[in-house]
Amino acid sequence: MTCVKQDGLKFILDNIDTLRYELIGYVLLKADLSKREFKQLKQAMVGKKQREVNEMDKADNVMGLVNQLVHYV
Repeated sequence: MTCVKQDGLKFILDNIDTLRYELIGYVLLKADLSKREFKQLKQAMVGKKQREVNEMDKADNVMGLVNQLVHYV
């Protein structure tokens, strides 16, 4: 919260991929953001979610490969 007070929304936007959703939610409840800032955050959250989905797809592909290889060993 201190970083957000010092750097504003820029801190969240710059670090969105390393922040937990719970922390972002907490900041939303405590910080005074403008409508424009909420829109920026929404865009960043959509991007974060998409990157996580892509990573989960990659993880699923690797797990599928592991499962296939287990049968051959």
